[in-house]
Amino acid sequence: LFLDVARAFPEVEFVIAGTGPEEGRLRAQAGGNVHFAGHRDPCEVLAAADVFLLTSDYEGMPMTLLEAMACGVAPVVSAVDGCRDILGDGEGGAMAEAGSVRDFTEKLRPLIDSAAARSAVGAAGRGKVLRSYDARTQVAEVEALYRRLLSG
Repeated sequence: LFLDVARAFPEVEFVIAGTGPEEGRLRAQAGGNVHFAGHRDPCEVLAAADVFLLTSDYEGMPMTLLEAMACGVAPVVSAVDGCRDILGDGEGGAMAEAGSVRDFTEKLRPLIDSAAARSAVGAAGRGKVLRSYDARTQVAEVEALYRRLLSG
């Protein structure tokens, strides 16, 4: 799916960070606008990014999405459980139907075309992460859950 989305935007440079068992196949099929960064510091890659794309079929707790949002990078992600948990209200990013090149391209187009849109979505995502996913908030939520369970 990722490569199909990249083909839909030949004017845009895409970067795949990390490695894995599918890398050889992806390299063989990738066009000239897809670059493989290998293992990198996520902050380094995200600092150079305008948009974050996550085309997973499944996500538990997508840390890469939280990292992108924390860096103020506008995300477009698959509408799967973990991503829905984070972006369910639509604040801070866009969700596309998993497996749908058409839906991903529709959600990406406004962010590719407008620096202002990227900035607004990125800022909203960063704010959401800082409010909802910092260590203090997470500890308080777990503590409250334990208190509810122990009192019941």
